[in-house]
Amino acid sequence: MRIFYLTVLSFLVISCGTNRAIYQSPDFDQKTARHKTVAILPVHMVQTGHLPKDVSEADVKAPDNVQN
Repeated sequence: MRIFYLTVLSFLVISCGTNRAIYQSPDFDQKTARHKTVAILPVHMVQTGHLPKDVSEADVKAPDNVQN
């Protein structure tokens, strides 16, 4: 049973370390070659799909819901 748990744990650790860089630009290395500091900015989120019954499109587009 220990070998099973060790195998599962090893698989999980290895699979977590092999993720692709999906949020990184393909030409990131070229554009940041001479940079000393790179800022990581939050992703701009756009809600698509169904809205809850108590939320209208005007509520979503309201200025107080806009994040800069």
